[in-house]
Amino acid sequence: MGFSESSAGVTTLLEHWNGSNWTLAGAPTPGGIPQAVAAVATNDGWAVGTDQRQQSLAEHFDGSSWTAVPAPSPSAIVKGLNGVAAVSSARVWAAGAYYDHGLRLLIEGLDGAPWRVAFEGGLGSLSGVSWLPGGLSMAVGESGDGTAVTPVVAFTC
Repeated sequence: MGFSESSAGVTTLLEHWNGSNWTLAGAPTPGGIPQAVAAVATNDGWAVGTDQRQQSLAEHFDGSSWTAVPAPSPSAIVKGLNGVAAVSSARVWAAGAYYDHGLRLLIEGLDGAPWRVAFEGGLGSLSGVSWLPGGLSMAVGESGDGTAVTPVVAFTC
């Protein structure tokens, strides 16, 4: 996933690797900035990032098209998701940050319920998330106020 230049400006670029070649694939919402993608199957994928309103972008791919999934706001001016992990259409977690007098840690996702904020707070930003055996997830990133930064190597939810 990335960006390409066109006469209309910057557009989202999403490509698929079939084992021998890269081909263009349908991209999520125009105007959004996807940062990460996770696929469970050829007809079940997720993309997360920041939308054109500077809010969390979460979209689901059903094999033919992308559908926006409403992502709640933790009363933040700007927020975005940087990493996503999925084990099914109904079990997805995404990690990122939101701005509220500094960047703050953010985990959103769904676990059989509507997309929700699972964790917010603490200065820092999360950049990736992964599922662990047993159904837990782990996120990585950094915490701190920008002057003193500490790695966050694990965050289970």
